[in-house]
Order: sequence, then C-alpha cells, then structure tokens
Amino acid sequence: MTTASTALLAMSLLASAGTGTAASAQLQGLLDENWRGAYDLLVTAPGTESELEGLMSPSALGALETRMTLDDLTAVVAIEGVEVAAPLGSITVGVEHAAPRLYLTAPITPGDAVEDPQAYRLTLTYTTDDGLGERLVEQAVVGVAFDDADLPTETEMSAEQATAMGLGGTCWVAGVGYEITAPEASSCRIIARFALQVEGPNGAGQASTRVEGGHAIVPLDAFPAVPPTVALVDPVAEQQLLGDAGAFLQPLVELAGVEQSIESLAERSAAEPNARTDALVREAEQIRQQRAEITGPDGEIASELAPAGMSLDPEPVVPVLTAPVQQGALRLSVRVEEGFAAPDPAMGSVPRELFGDAPGQVVHEQELDVSSLLNPLGIDSLSVPLLGGEAPTVESDPRGRTAGAGVAGTATSSALPFVAQGEGVAVTASEYLESELRWDIRDGAPFAPTADGSALGAEAMYRQIIDAQVQSGMPGSETAIAMLAPIADYDASAIAIDDSSLGYAPLGSFDQVETTMVADASGQPVEPVPLAPPITGFGITNPVPTVVADISQAHLLQVDDPISSIRVRVAGIDGGYTPQNIQRVTEVGQRLVEAGFTVTMAAGSSRQDVPIQVGGYAHGVAADAAEPADAVQTVGALGTVEQRWPSIGAAQRVEAAVVGSTIGVLALAIGAATLLFGVVQLAGVAPRRRDAAQLARLGWRRSRIARRFAAEDAVTLGVLVAAGIGAIALMATQRIGNVDAATPSIVGAALAVAVTVAVVALAASVPRLRAAPAPPRALRVGKHAPVPTPRMLATSTVGFGIGQTRLHLGHALTVLIALVLIGVATAAAWTVVQQGIAAAGSTELADASSARALVVQAVLAAIGIVSGVVLVVLARRLDARLRASQWRALEAMGWGRRRIWSARATELITVGLPAIAVAALLGWVGAPLVAAADPPPSTLIAGAAAAAALLLLLVLQRTHSKTSSKGRA
Repeated sequence: MTTASTALLAMSLLASAGTGTAASAQLQGLLDENWRGAYDLLVTAPGTESELEGLMSPSALGALETRMTLDDLTAVVAIEGVEVAAPLGSITVGVEHAAPRLYLTAPITPGDAVEDPQAYRLTLTYTTDDGLGERLVEQAVVGVAFDDADLPTETEMSAEQATAMGLGGTCWVAGVGYEITAPEASSCRIIARFALQVEGPNGAGQASTRVEGGHAIVPLDAFPAVPPTVALVDPVAEQQLLGDAGAFLQPLVELAGVEQSIESLAERSAAEPNARTDALVREAEQIRQQRAEITGPDGEIASELAPAGMSLDPEPVVPVLTAPVQQGALRLSVRVEEGFAAPDPAMGSVPRELFGDAPGQVVHEQELDVSSLLNPLGIDSLSVPLLGGEAPTVESDPRGRTAGAGVAGTATSSALPFVAQGEGVAVTASEYLESELRWDIRDGAPFAPTADGSALGAEAMYRQIIDAQVQSGMPGSETAIAMLAPIADYDASAIAIDDSSLGYAPLGSFDQVETTMVADASGQPVEPVPLAPPITGFGITNPVPTVVADISQAHLLQVDDPISSIRVRVAGIDGGYTPQNIQRVTEVGQRLVEAGFTVTMAAGSSRQDVPIQVGGYAHGVAADAAEPADAVQTVGALGTVEQRWPSIGAAQRVEAAVVGSTIGVLALAIGAATLLFGVVQLAGVAPRRRDAAQLARLGWRRSRIARRFAAEDAVTLGVLVAAGIGAIALMATQRIGNVDAATPSIVGAALAVAVTVAVVALAASVPRLRAAPAPPRALRVGKHAPVPTPRMLATSTVGFGIGQTRLHLGHALTVLIALVLIGVATAAAWTVVQQGIAAAGSTELADASSARALVVQAVLAAIGIVSGVVLVVLARRLDARLRASQWRALEAMGWGRRRIWSARATELITVGLPAIAVAALLGWVGAPLVAAADPPPSTLIAGAAAAAALLLLLVLQRTHSKTSSKGRA
C-alpha cells in the first residue's frame, strides 16, 4: 500500500465529511429562518381535506364551501397549545340606500325668470381594463330635462291654495298631527320645482330641487353597482398575525365584541374628527331629527307614523373599515346631445323620444376616471357637467344619507374547484355576473348569476354563490340585515405584509396575489401580461378586500356560519426547524383533529408558480366597438395564467430531498475515491511481487516478507481508520434528516473495502516462492522493463505506444477502470443532484436550498473525482518509474523527448478512448436503473467526465515529462 494513496483517501474522507457537515448546517440554517410563517396550522371544517391538499390557492382560505360557526372558534381557542386562533371568512353584500356618489350638474342663468326646460340625451359608456385591453362594462342612455331659469325650487303653498286644490289629510310635526290647512302644517304645503331631472329607459331616475353655487345638481345613479366583498376577521387575532402591518385594524380592535349603532359610533368619533367621523356625526343628527318628528309629546312613537314593531332603540350597525382606493379600474365616457323636443313643464317629465333613434347634436364629450365608484361605501363624489366646462365640486346632500349604506342582501361563495392539468391546474367558469346600473336594482336581489356570458359586460365567475340572503325584516328587527357603517379608511395596497421569507403561510385576507397571463388559448407562450382584478370581485384575479368587518358581528348580516378557516399559531415554539418544534406543532394539530376539525400543516409551506388553465372566460367587447349596444361577447378559453400559491409541506420535502441528495453525493464521492484507491493498490501488487522476489533471493522467508509488508500497511491503515473516525465525528454534529445516522455506514463501508483491498493486495504481493525463483517477466531483459529491440523500434511512434498497451496490460486496465469510474461517478452524482432538485419541488424554499446545496454537492463530487484523477496520476508515475530504464534506452537510441511523450500519450489515448465509450455506455444503461427520466444527459456527462480526466492526465504527463527532463539536464 502506498503512503500517498492512503493519505489521499484519508484526506478525501475528511474533506467529504467536512463538506457534508457544511451542507447540513447550511440547510439547517435556511430552514430555521424560513420554516414558519405567520401561523402554523390551518383549521377548517370536516370534509375540506381535498380542497387544501398539496397546493393551496390563497383566495380559497376565505371562500371554502363548508364553513364553521363562532362556537367552533370557541372550541379551537380552548385547545391546549393554541396561542392565536384567527378566524377568516368573507361575504359579498348588495348595497342599497348608499349616499349618492355621481352627480350631474348644469349652470343656472342668473336673472332668468322664464321657465324654458330643454331636453338632452346622455350616453354613458363604462369601460374597464382586465389587463388584456379596455373592454365595455355598460352603456346607458339617460334622458335629461333641464331648466336654467333662476327661480325658487321650493315654494310654500298657502292654506287657501291648499283648500282650493282640495288637499286634505294630516300633517305630522314633532309627533303631533295637524290639518293640512293649519298654520303649523306649512312644511307639508311645499311645491317643488325640479330644475334638473334624469331618467333611464325603464323609468328609473332622479329629480332634484338642489341648487348650489349657481348650479342645479341631481344624483346620477346610472353607474354599475358593484357588490363589495367583506372580509370577516377577528381584529385582535388578525392584528397579532399581521404584527406591525395590522395597525390599520386598530379602530375595529377598539370596538371588538361590542354591538354598535350610528349614535354610539358618532359619540366615540367626536374626539377624532375626520371625513368618516364627520359623516357619522351628521348621520346621527339626522336620525335624532327623524325620531323627533315621529315621537309624540308622551315620548312614544306616534302609531300613525311608524310601522308596527318600530322602536326608538338605536338600530345595530356593523362597523367596517373601507379602502377608498380600488384596485380595479372603471372609466366613463360621456356624450351629451341636444336638439330634441322640449319637455312639457306641466308634466315635468323627460321626453320618451330621447330613448329612440332620433339623432341629436353633440354638445360635448368627456372622459372621467370613476374607479372610486367601485367602492359603494365611499364618501367622495364625482360630477359630470351637462353643458361642458369645469364641473363644480359637489358635497353629499346633507338631507340624505351621509354615512354607511343599507344591505339589500348577502351571499357566501366558494372558489370553483381546480383540477390537475399537466404540470398545473385548470378551472372553468360556468356562470357569469352582469353589472347592473345602481338605479336598476329591484326587489333586493343584487346577485343574479346567469349561464350566458355573451351579454355586454358579463364577467366570468370563478367563485360560486352557495347561499344568499335577501333583506326581509324591518330595520332593527331580528330578521333584518344591519347596515354597514364605515368608521375609518385604509390603503389596501399599502398593507406592508412581510413576505420576504421563503417560508410562507397564506393569510387569505390581505395577501396580494398577482396573476400573470403566460400563454394563449392555444398554449403558445406570450409576453407576460399582468391581469387586473375584475370589477365584480368574482374573477380569477381578486383584489385585496376593501371592506373589513368584525366576524363576531356576522349575525347582524344574517350569516350563521361565517368562518371559512381558522389560522392557528402554536404556543411554546422556540428556535427554528427542530424535531421538538415540529413535534409540538404536530401534537396541537392532533388535538384539533380529535376535536373534529380538518387540520392542515401550514408551517413549512412555501410559494411556487402555478400554471392555471382558465376556461369559460368572457372575452369583453372592445371599448371602440362600432355598435356597443348590439355587441355580443365571446366565451371560451383564456389561456394559461400563473399565480404564486403556497405548497403545503415544502420544508419537509426540501429537507428530505436535499439531505438525501447530499448523502448520495457524499457516498458517491467516498465510494469513488475508495474504489479508485483499490484499483491503484491492486496495481501496486506487481512492484511488490518483484520486491518480494529480490528479498527471497537474499534469503528472506515468505512469512518474514509478509510481516514486513503488513507492518507498512498497518501504519497506513491506522491513518485511514483515524480519518474515518474523524469523518464520522464531523457528521455526527448534524441532526437534520438522517445525516448523522447515514455517515457511519458510508464511511464504514469505505473502510471495509479499503481494508479488504489491502488484505487481498498483501496476499497477492507475497506469492509462494520456489527454491530458485525466476525473475519476473519484466526483469528478464532489464532491471524493471524490457529493453526495446530493433524490431520494436522499427514500428512508428503510434505503433510503439499501442504496443506498450499490450505489453503492460495490467497498467492499461488500471487506467481504463479508473477513467470509467470517474465518468460513471460524475454521471451518478449529476443524476442524484437532479433527482434531489426534482424531489425538493419548485417552491421558493426549494429553489434557494437547491441553489445553495448545489455548490456544496458539486464540491463533494469534485472531491471524489479529483481524488480519482490524482490516484491515477500516482499510478502513472509509479509505472513511469518502473519503466525508467526503457525510456533511458530509447533516449540513448536517439529518441527525442517529444517522441517519447508522443508514444506515452498514444498509450494513454489507446486506453482512454475505450474507457470513454464504456463510461458513456454505462451511463446510458444505468440511467433507467436509477429512475432517471432521460438517459442521454447521463451518457453525455459520463463520457465527458472520462474525456476530461483523460485530457487532464495528458496535460499532467506533459508537465511531468518537462520537469523530469530539466532534472536530468
């Protein structure tokens, strides 16, 4: 056994173990930093297992079909080990009786005392942009009657006029009834003159007596009514999950669990005046005035004025936070035409011919960004000037509702199921939601899905309505749906959720999930296009919720099972990704399962790009269509979009894959070095046999020769065993995966092979000697090698090199086997690494861990390969010393240094080319045996590695030849 080869194997063992230790520590650190998100367990209702298996859509957390009650939340909170239990749900609400948001204005002519109403036609075209281009949402024709006369809009009728007109009845003032002709009933004898009226084709419309700043002002509710989705959370628990990013929830935290009314909210808000609190104060004052008018002197409600069951008690409301800045887009194009027959002042109505095909003369055209109208709880207003020019700023009418909105109905919905499709998933819509103008909504039915997506403005629904409630009770009654009362605004786009961690558990509430189109309907890749959220809120791309309410108030919205999921943070988790922490989370999860819930391990999740094939998409009509009113949308496949979804159990997969591939490469590195060590050791048998023959001629007995060789080997084997123990000790410091358990068997196997080879080599080195032993064949004509004969020298340099291969067959086989082992080991290492990357998955955590591990694994593989090359170099140099007399004889016969090197290179190439072919063949044959998907890469890598090793040997041989020549010189 050569000291050099033994030292090299020992260093290879220690270097491999040290590198493997670094890889394990690196993985441990990465998982420690990224395994845990905002919560650890996701608790859902029984039967939801299939909805949350593997990949999980972030939007699904608040929209599961089977839901839970507040009693279920109480049960979860009571489980031992639960630190935070944050419920999440969502409902869609149809808003009614909200404050007007869009106004039409027209200038009054000062001093004009003659009534002269004119008719105008407004064409309102609403468009949005889904990311693929501007598309039509709605086109409405509005008839307008306007009189610019500078006359009073409200005049009091005298008692005589009332008598002459035959008016009768009772006028109620402050709860007291008066005859219509009584002086106290003057407020009931008002004649209204509507300076500005608007009306739609179906008769819906508005008229107003409001004149401010020289302009007549009328609400224009001819805009799409968008039902907002309300996120239902426990504000205290949600704030705990969000940390500093949850500061915007503080107004709800302060009200948590306490039923509120407009009056109580106004009292609390008085200390912090802002636009929202001012609106609450004004609304509370209006309520007090209205109650005063129906309350008699006895303090009770006059029975003639109030419906049965009406109470003076404050009506409960649902306090909400709202985001005035919407993530969807809505634009309005206005065209105003004149030249129509004038309205009849006596009738006070809009001429019907405005809704026909009669042409008009364009007065002006205008475009506005009206995206703020998508928030029905907004308090800002927009105005459209009828006759052009600059529109005046319009404030909410103090005589109408200024804060909050009634709820016409509520609906709970669930995400459509995704089905596996290729490398991703697929989803197809079958229902569509058409937008309706606000003034067209009737019968308290704000949700009317249809199976026809061809209607103008219809948008595909990728959430299905599973339950709907329509307002049916009197305000304040047990069956009534309470109104929504905004108490503060927040910027949904500015919620700074820390998503920098590679580990990620979706909040499902305020996550911003980007959707990017990457392929068209035919599957052809396209330039990535970010898709915008649809204005209906039921699309494949959904915005961050813009209305947030306390889930404990869900009963006021007539929702009994508001909870879709409960996000649980486990108590007592200290440190990083350790078996103890994982066990702690698992134990709490098991208790929740035993309590009857479905539990999904969220800890250790990480995001990845998920391709989604989207079908049933309603392709909108382009905004510049020639005849929008007659346009028909097409329905079909959209193409493939990508979203980043959390992958459940990513950390566990990464651990298993990276540890497995690292152990595999470690085993290959040590194994390759050990086998090459064995090849070199066996190649050293022949020189030892010659040494044994010489010692025998000197009178040494076979046993004495064996003891001498064994003594030499004992020292080197001791070094090897010490190196093996050191390698095991290094890896024993790691606890991730089964690294510490696997290393002893790998190193032990390597040592066993090394010892076995040493024993076999020792036995072969001391053969049974005859009394007069003949010199080995290599010594018959020289000291260590045959002296070249004239016949040998008659051949060419190439022929001489090839002949050396036949003459020194043992050395040739040593080199061949070594090159084959290098090639196969390299291909095997590449295959193991690739399989580890595939097993880790394509999550952010997997990408980061694989990228870091790849460097370490490459070093491990390089250790084995370089060790193999160095061992082959040692074998070559040993052989060169044995054949030194041959090369000296050739030099004496006139061979130059270059020719000798060429002969040696030819010998090496003669051996190397078959080695490359054998390595490549073994790469092809071996790939299917290790479940490699594609044999060609393994074949190419094995052949290329063997070829690279051959080139390196040629370069080293040339360098050694030059050095040797200089030494002799």
